[in-house]
Amino acid sequence: SYADPGSSPRHLVYMGNIELGRAQSLLELGQALDAENRTLGTAHTLEIYTGNKCSDLLESLTACPAIRLHGFVTGAAYKAAFDRADAFVHVESFDEKNRERVRYSVSTKIIECLASGRPLLAYGPREIASMAYLRRNDCAALACSRQDLSTVLEAVLTQEPYRAQLVERATTVADYEAGN
Repeated sequence: SYADPGSSPRHLVYMGNIELGRAQSLLELGQALDAENRTLGTAHTLEIYTGNKCSDLLESLTACPAIRLHGFVTGAAYKAAFDRADAFVHVESFDEKNRERVRYSVSTKIIECLASGRPLLAYGPREIASMAYLRRNDCAALACSRQDLSTVLEAVLTQEPYRAQLVERATTVADYEAGN
């Protein structure tokens, strides 16, 4: 049900908080996406939906050509944003102080993304609970360093069999978590 990767821009979607160092990880992802776009002549975007009002964080993200910032959305607008996603994004901070604060937490939003029928791309340190969870269940495209980003990004954007495999495993995990 996905368009040919060469024919139309893909939209990676992140919904949530950009604090605790997540803005930096999103920026790095956006920069990798921008480099990919320049190399391949594509126009893929990272769509960030956040209620965050911190102007410094927002300015750094806005400066990246591949990033589109949106406010917090609910209801029909949330559904439209969710439905428009070609892949979802989960990020964590590589900054030591923030790593400690999120080390043991796994966002409920991850399960929603896994159940979406779209691949999940996760970028963050491998020892953080959310990343370990995704790795253990082998249900997301994982980039655990900046060096991994472009390879993982390219696979999620262009490799249909890989995308389908991720979605299949993600759906199984989400069904299990939902008790189905």
